[in-house]
Amino acid sequence: MTLRGRYSKIRKKSVSNYYILNLAAADELLLCTLPLYCVSTYTSDWVFGEVVCKLAYVFRESNKYTGILTLVALSVDRCLATYHDSTPLRRVPVGVAVCAVVWLVAVGATLPYAVHATVTPAAAPLDARRRTCRLVWRLTTAARRAWTYSQLALGLVAPLAVIAGANAVLLWRLRRRSSSRRSTTSQSRRRTDAAAAAAAADRRNSSRRRASSLALAATTKLVSHVFRHLFTRKKRRILFNDVSTASITLHYIRNYLLWPKSKSNFKNHYGDAVI
Repeated sequence: MTLRGRYSKIRKKSVSNYYILNLAAADELLLCTLPLYCVSTYTSDWVFGEVVCKLAYVFRESNKYTGILTLVALSVDRCLATYHDSTPLRRVPVGVAVCAVVWLVAVGATLPYAVHATVTPAAAPLDARRRTCRLVWRLTTAARRAWTYSQLALGLVAPLAVIAGANAVLLWRLRRRSSSRRSTTSQSRRRTDAAAAAAAADRRNSSRRRASSLALAATTKLVSHVFRHLFTRKKRRILFNDVSTASITLHYIRNYLLWPKSKSNFKNHYGDAVI
């Protein structure tokens, strides 16, 4: 009850679970016939009557056809799952209808077994009072051959072709999707690598600009400091303005080369000092 309450929504939404449930129901029919055949084999006698004999054949053969046709439906459903526009074909009402059609086809294919299955006396080596459940065909040779070929086509050739085709399309779709996903991943990786390279180049250029700025600033400060201490106070007073002007000029040249936008702000920032 806990599992049923927990997974009830999943069972209601997935059409594949209905096909699996259909397979389980077909296997249950086969299991119902196993005790009958076990008792018949052990006692060498069929004691269950002719009606049970017909039902046993119908259950056993319908399990065969229901199983193979349900596997066909399941393979087609797995193939349709790879298409985004196939959602209407994978709804639960469609799955229930497919299961009903499978059972109708299986019952129709096993009707000849229900007609020709009968209880007959056992063979000569056994006791004449013992009975056996078997098929007694009342068909002509041509009808029997047509029946055999139809059973072969319905139970083997057609389902095998559909299952093989559906699985081939499924594998092709999965391989195509995997290749497209790999190409998309490689493209995104190339874009990421290009962006990382551009960012690294920007960082290197920024580091070079900062280093050049610091070098020019240090040079101008050093020149000003040297001239300030080499000359006397009087000469210093005469040359200081020239040295300061040269220092400011070098600073402006540095800013002009590294940050061209500072050219417009030069007059506001350095005009009074230069003049």
